[in-house]
Amino acid sequence: MKKVVALICIISCVFTMSVGVFATEQEEVTLNVLEEMYELKTIDEVPEGIEPIELELEEVEDFIKSIEKYNTETEPDGEIEVSDDYNSNEMRILSSSCKSQKISKKELIGILLWKKLYGTIKICDNKITEANSLGMSFEGYSPGITLRDSSVKTRYDISDNGKTITLYGEGDVDYYLLIDGAIKLFTLHTEMEFDYSL
Repeated sequence: MKKVVALICIISCVFTMSVGVFATEQEEVTLNVLEEMYELKTIDEVPEGIEPIELELEEVEDFIKSIEKYNTETEPDGEIEVSDDYNSNEMRILSSSCKSQKISKKELIGILLWKKLYGTIKICDNKITEANSLGMSFEGYSPGITLRDSSVKTRYDISDNGKTITLYGEGDVDYYLLIDGAIKLFTLHTEMEFDYSL
């Protein structure tokens, strides 16, 4: 009888240890799968001033899906901002027939975060002739999120009649995540464009 009880105890202990090891392996596999699915990179530290977004392992996939949705399904409802104050530094008279004007547009990409595309256009004889000082940036509250400046690319196209300009911008957004004590970096490419007509 003692041998049967001892055998049952040994089997119970081995089974309990196996379940514990299996659970640990299952968690590691899940994190590894997420790293492969979303190209998460392990990093040693975050840039100064950035506080990583803390997530539990089971929250990671929903979080990433939500930011991908914001990135692909943003409503182009932001109004184009145009500076038309002749007394400000934003509007400069270049000659009697030319002027420069700043234009910009924002799109919501998070709860309190907007991406902004902007530039300064030159208007001569009531036609857009060129654009310069193009850029893309973030505005609002963005803990753990940065727009990688080195990745930002901008360009513009002017219609043949000179009445409409289209600004384009793109760049990489870095999300610093703290997942079960490990710092991970998720990068998402974002794009934006808008038309402005005289």
